[in-house]
Amino acid sequence: MRNVWVVEWGILACVLVVPLALICGDARIPLGWRLIDCAFGVVGIVPLLLCRRYINALAQMRWRNALAQQQNETSAPGAAPPAQPVAS
Repeated sequence: MRNVWVVEWGILACVLVVPLALICGDARIPLGWRLIDCAFGVVGIVPLLLCRRYINALAQMRWRNALAQQQNETSAPGAAPPAQPVAS
């Protein structure tokens, strides 16, 4: 898909907010506030991972549909369908 990079960039930001809050927040921010900052990264990554999963599933469906359409177009218009094997 074209804009999956936006979701992946958000995932990267959520992952990097935890060490940033713990390392850089050590200077002047109280521990409780740093933990709240870390929670934004932990909670924010959940919907982004779900969106990425849905985007990948949609891309796979579109790829399968395009492949099936291509196979239908390349088959001869008057040809008989392939014979099905007989189960014994």
